[in-house]
Amino acid sequence: MLSNKIEVSHLHDREMIRDCVARHAHAFDRCDLDLAKSVYWPEAIEHHSGSYSGPAYPWIEETFVWLRKVRAGWKLMSNPLIRLSGTEARVESYVLAVNQIGATGGEIREAFIGGRYLDRMTKRAGEWRIIERHAFIEWHSDKEELKPGTPFFGKVPDSGDFFPNDPSTEHFLGSL
Repeated sequence: MLSNKIEVSHLHDREMIRDCVARHAHAFDRCDLDLAKSVYWPEAIEHHSGSYSGPAYPWIEETFVWLRKVRAGWKLMSNPLIRLSGTEARVESYVLAVNQIGATGGEIREAFIGGRYLDRMTKRAGEWRIIERHAFIEWHSDKEELKPGTPFFGKVPDSGDFFPNDPSTEHFLGSL
């Protein structure tokens, strides 16, 4: 009986780690600063592709200044490899970031970035958060000349927005 409890606890921890990774992507896509900070412990360290190494919270705040200039963006996270050891976890996640950035002539530049996150997470009071992240950009591609309002399947597509105006805010009201 004890081994079943350990297995269920192990599966629960893995799911809570996956949830933390998903909340990170959602927070950055929707520019929800409080949610973004909630996936890191206050003393967490961010090492970001050689461009930043230091406390995570200032990096998040600086990144959100740039992200608010992005017209639209998605961060797709996949293939989390999770290794648990008590209240510590090592996690590797693949990331594909797709952003539409306004350019000088009114056109939109599309930027695609592929990389990986190597996270060290810790569990405190039943909650998993990132204590240290190493982010690696492994490739990127930019594409120019998409005009604003370009029809997609015959009509201008609906679009999301930043927190709190994005439809996901109401969808997840009180649950994130």
